[in-house]
Amino acid sequence: TKLAVRADGSTVKINGSNNLESLKELEQKITLSGTDITNQYVDLAHAIYGADASNNSASLFVVGGPMQEKAVDYTVSLTGGSGGVTRISFAGDLATGGAAALVSGDKLVIKYNYLT
Repeated sequence: TKLAVRADGSTVKINGSNNLESLKELEQKITLSGTDITNQYVDLAHAIYGADASNNSASLFVVGGPMQEKAVDYTVSLTGGSGGVTRISFAGDLATGGAAALVSGDKLVIKYNYLT
């Protein structure tokens, strides 16, 4: 008998080589530029896996600082970035004028899951 596999397309998929692929974990490191500060956002390398902007795997740290709180210190647009990738926008204290406003040269670490 043949083995049948059902891929839901959001957590597991069959790639072009007919192999199964599942969610991948990534820790993306970003050094902020002046443009990032002016724009008040960064676009990630991939679209984050998640149901919506508040239910996803994104976590953000500023190197040398604590983990930031989603929806307070940053917001997530799963496919709102250039080319459909995820966009992380600075909010609250991280935004320009905030008590801990990010500046050019600050380093971010964003951990997330994605499916290519």
